[in-house]
Amino acid sequence: MIRLETAEILGLEGKCVSVTITKVGGEEEEMTTKAFKVQVTSLDNQKTFTVKAIGIPCISGDVVDVKTKEIAECLSLKKEDQQWQRTSQPSDRY
Repeated sequence: MIRLETAEILGLEGKCVSVTITKVGGEEEEMTTKAFKVQVTSLDNQKTFTVKAIGIPCISGDVVDVKTKEIAECLSLKKEDQQWQRTSQPSDRY
């Protein structure tokens, strides 16, 4: 998948397709969108591959803010051990 906004920024041109996406919880959504050919490069050996990516408006919906303090206490994590944090910002913003 690729965000339509990202495909536009990259100047990609796609072909119109109709797809059915199964979301978390099994909910299905049918949409007409575009399929793009996207070139990706391996970080290990610099090999280049072309993959087909389906364009969608966003990859994740609104995320609920999670109070990590309580979770950290349950897991006996010290504050300095906490390298993760979850906010209510979209996870697909890049």
